[in-house]
Amino acid sequence: MPVPALHASADAHHGPGKVTCQRSKLGGTFLQIAQYVVQFSWGSAKINQSDRIYYTAYASKSSDQGKLSQWSTEVDFRAVDVNDQGRPASQITSLKHGNKFMISNEFILVAKVSSEERQTVNLMVSNDGANTWKAALLPSGMGELEEKWYTIVDTSEGAVLLHLNSETGATDTGRIFVSDSEGYKYSQSLLHNVRSSTGEVEFDKVVSLTGVYLANVVAQADSADAGYEKAKQAATESVEQDASEGSSVDRRHGRGWGKASRMAKEERTIRTVISFDKGGSWRYLKPPRVNSQGQPYFCAGKPLQDCALHLHGSSSWDLYAPFYSSWGAWGSAGS
Repeated sequence: MPVPALHASADAHHGPGKVTCQRSKLGGTFLQIAQYVVQFSWGSAKINQSDRIYYTAYASKSSDQGKLSQWSTEVDFRAVDVNDQGRPASQITSLKHGNKFMISNEFILVAKVSSEERQTVNLMVSNDGANTWKAALLPSGMGELEEKWYTIVDTSEGAVLLHLNSETGATDTGRIFVSDSEGYKYSQSLLHNVRSSTGEVEFDKVVSLTGVYLANVVAQADSADAGYEKAKQAATESVEQDASEGSSVDRRHGRGWGKASRMAKEERTIRTVISFDKGGSWRYLKPPRVNSQGQPYFCAGKPLQDCALHLHGSSSWDLYAPFYSSWGAWGSAGS
């Protein structure tokens, strides 16, 4: 007898959010699993939890369900197993005050409320199917890192790469941390990582190469950066004058002389870096020898810290595509 297909779905458009489970391949039979649900996901096949549903839900089941717009101790992280007949077993409260979560490969990562008043959270990690939890351990000696939110940027290589918005006064940057194999002991990998106004992080994996990542960072006002600025400004007039009208693609997208000048000035604060060892170390990208018109770049003879290649990220998506990679490519990345 074939096993019924199981499909989880959620409906929060009318009244409290609910998670239901479909028991038939042809539909028509649904069982309610939970209500007042904030978020849900199936478990990971990598740890043999394809028939488990994880979700977060409000503890109180009365009145209308509000949107989770801030961290709340009223929301818990739960789980329920579904058998071969599509029937849910008893529900498990896996983590009190767990508000938001991600399941990626063998890792389950949950933002648990630390202080509702200060709106801070702690990252809780499990790599054994939510049987045990450990709080993420960030490096000591760095001062208090006020954990407001996290972005998980990669888990595909047996470790968690985490973007944490913790830099004092910074709203458009954060720090990148890399975990150990268990996902809970972290070391700092990169500072001033750029994020867009919508929260997208300018950090990406070159998917066809093991351990290779690209990221954009906000450059700090140091001597090397000052040298770069001086050299670039000296060459800007002669190089850009020849291309003042732009290519046909530039003209179609309204990227003529005026807009190119504005973008060039903005780019001077952004640097692209690459890591070949899973975030252990970072370096600048080597620039091409000539520009699109065959003229030598002003980088000739200068070290990378003074003159390097930099790529557009998600924060400039309205003008340029961000960098990306493909499994079918031989290790190349484009922008």
